[in-house]
Amino acid sequence: MAYLPVEGAVKYNFYTPVDYIAGRTMHEALDIIVPSSYQIKAIVPGKIIEIINLYGEYPNSGFGNELWIEYDTGIVGRLCHIHKDSFKVGAGQVVDIGDILAYVGRSGYVSPKSLWHTHYEEYKNYAAYEAYQKNHQVKNVRIDPLTSNNQAYMGRLEDLE
Repeated sequence: MAYLPVEGAVKYNFYTPVDYIAGRTMHEALDIIVPSSYQIKAIVPGKIIEIINLYGEYPNSGFGNELWIEYDTGIVGRLCHIHKDSFKVGAGQVVDIGDILAYVGRSGYVSPKSLWHTHYEEYKNYAAYEAYQKNHQVKNVRIDPLTSNNQAYMGRLEDLE
């Protein structure tokens, strides 16, 4: 069982080939599809490190509104296409499993425009996050959210229940 920040269907996964992203051949993220604006929740305890809340729906470029979280596992998560003004947390805030972070939106490049989804990616660690922030084309810093240490962490928690 995979633990995802949004309860929905994965349309594009980490290994989906792409030809629409300059310099990339793989999607390197999950696109989690939902029928409307669902809750985005923390899957592992962590700290919010950045929030971008600038875009309404359909600017038709980029990732739209974003939330970055550094998990207690050391992994950094990035959530994109978030609904404007739906953030329930702020930068610097510590969150726990199940805390509502924001709501799914359609900001940024969304195709088709009616598609509600969250683009979710994970970075190896904070240094990888910083490298990406300096150079958005940096390679080999993303990891597959479906096989990351966050999933192993969640499995250990499930065993304790």
